[in-house]
Amino acid sequence: MKKIIIIALIGMLISIGAGNILSAGSEERDFANRAPKAPVFIYEKCSLKKDCYSYCLFSEDPDNDKIYFEISWDKIDHTDFIACSSDDPVVQLFGPYESGEEFGKDYNLPSSGTYELSVRARDVFDNIGPTSTLTITYKESKILHTPIAMFLRNFFPEIFDILSEIF
Repeated sequence: MKKIIIIALIGMLISIGAGNILSAGSEERDFANRAPKAPVFIYEKCSLKKDCYSYCLFSEDPDNDKIYFEISWDKIDHTDFIACSSDDPVVQLFGPYESGEEFGKDYNLPSSGTYELSVRARDVFDNIGPTSTLTITYKESKILHTPIAMFLRNFFPEIFDILSEIF
């Protein structure tokens, strides 16, 4: 009889412990989840030598949740969206990142024009924060696309880099 009672007690302790372990892994919250803040651009730079626009940004989540960045490029002087990916021609999703972690990306500008970069942060619970927008005007340098410039780009990249910064 003592063995049965001891086995029953051990079984109860194991089931109580397993319940605590299972409930400890759930992501329940005692408060309403809040959306991340609007992304902040730390820097942006257009590099003529690569027809590339580089930017770095971050966003903070008031609940310290991990966040994703939704990025959209739009050419303002045309009605078409610029394809960010073959899967979704309008919006591309990056992440997840820690709240406050910096995110950097390069984008190859296809042609001269005015572009709008729109970014918003979404936390892992799908709460979406406000959109931050940046307008970029890009003008291709005619000098950098001449045969002599292409020669320098291919055989003397250091000289080409210096010239691309000047022109």
